[in-house]
Amino acid sequence: MSFSVGAVEATVSAALAVDSGIAGVSNARQAYESNLFDWVDEITEGGGEGGAREAVADLWLSYAKMETEKRQFKAATKVLESATACPVAAGFPKVWLAYAAFWTARGKASKAEKVYHRALGAVAAPPEARATLFEHYHAFLRGHGQPALTLEELQERWAASNEGTAAASAAATSTVAA
Repeated sequence: MSFSVGAVEATVSAALAVDSGIAGVSNARQAYESNLFDWVDEITEGGGEGGAREAVADLWLSYAKMETEKRQFKAATKVLESATACPVAAGFPKVWLAYAAFWTARGKASKAEKVYHRALGAVAAPPEARATLFEHYHAFLRGHGQPALTLEELQERWAASNEGTAAASAAATSTVAA
């Protein structure tokens, strides 16, 4: 199986060139979704070595970009939410960073902050990926009312809030089990 984002984008461009209206957008969505379904299925069944996983992340981002360019912001939100839930794409920081940037560009800082927080909980490895997320989250917070916040303070705050969540979850589990 070929994991060519460029080939899918060419199909999408052709669909939109024929009809930039509802039918063309519908055909473009179908091209993205059918390829994403096939690619994720292939990878989760053990295929798709090399850059296939990253191609899935890139295809989700291409899909979200198309929706945004068409000013279909609700659809773009659904695409980005699906990308962050995808078992293949969710491990790539660029997916989360694009989602946070999407909200930031729309002036929705609180939604962007929630995405950053979710990203830090979802992307555990490799350490460089977490470092990238922390750096972007730190820059975001410094630009949104916390200019004195250090990266170390952010990491400590996040760790403390996560420990509290983990402890509360463990307590709830033990209460339910009792």
